Amino acid sequence: MDIAIKPILWTYREILETEKNYVIGEHEVRVRLSQNRDSKYLSTGYSSSVDNWDAAQGLPKMSHPHYVALITSIK
Repeated sequence: MDIAIKPILWTYREILETEKNYVIGEHEVRVRLSQNRDSKYLSTGYSSSVDNWDAAQGLPKMSHPHYVALITSIK
């Protein structure tokens, strides 16, 4: 079976404390792995604002301050 991989912006919880590469007021970036309707979410250790996230492509915009590191973490 194939595993579907899709990066998402975790908007269910806003960052309240700074830890790792998170910024207060932003949302955590996670990668969703799906197989046979079973999903697991892996944290990338980065956060993003809604303005720096391209929802159509499911990737950060080039204006994101940690764009290169985030793309590398997702892949």
